[in-house]
Amino acid sequence: DSRLVGAWIPAHLYLPPCYAERAEPYPVLYLFHGKPQDERHWELLGIIDLVEDGIRKGVLPPVVLVMPYLPEPLFSGTDGGPGSYEQEFFSALLPFVEVDYMVSSDGDQRALAGISRGAVWALEMGLRHPDAFGALAALSPALSLNQAREAYDPIRLAEGLDDTAPRIYLGAGDSDSALMGAKQLRDILRQEGVEYAFSVVPGTHDGTTWKALLPEMLRFVTRDWIPSAKE
Repeated sequence: DSRLVGAWIPAHLYLPPCYAERAEPYPVLYLFHGKPQDERHWELLGIIDLVEDGIRKGVLPPVVLVMPYLPEPLFSGTDGGPGSYEQEFFSALLPFVEVDYMVSSDGDQRALAGISRGAVWALEMGLRHPDAFGALAALSPALSLNQAREAYDPIRLAEGLDDTAPRIYLGAGDSDSALMGAKQLRDILRQEGVEYAFSVVPGTHDGTTWKALLPEMLRFVTRDWIPSAKE
């Protein structure tokens, strides 16, 4: 139930096969679509099949996926702070998921990923709220098109980060319009000593590129949720 749009907003959730079999909460990955896609975007890229295959093989942990629709005008017409999608997420979507589903409210057990415009939101929110997420992922982040105010610009927010920042995965295609902005952010993360991964695959700013990046992205953001990774 949107706090800012005044309407019910759709969200797709994936629950792992063992969801009802254990008492402790599951780690949760929030996934923001690109523009002009909707809450089905990640499913169309095949993320559910990848997650289920990874769970079966033991290379990914059982995890809840939350794939919300980011409503307009909040998605395209705001950049962060009061009255933006950032406020909508923390005041409406996050409480809804954590009350109605068995997911962790621990920041180390949450991750946030996005594609293109959604990737800009994932970076903005994750860098402004570093305690809320253990890892971030940005596939083809549309940073070169982003006209955010300085306080909400991921490039500016990355300056001055330290080792308490979330781990960050950046990916783009080698002919991707987002590649330059992703490289700029990568260079800042390297300078600031933030843990990151950076991948470039053959492709442009489209689904072929994002499909190619998905397996590595999933392993990166869920790495610390696999029990053996902590032993």
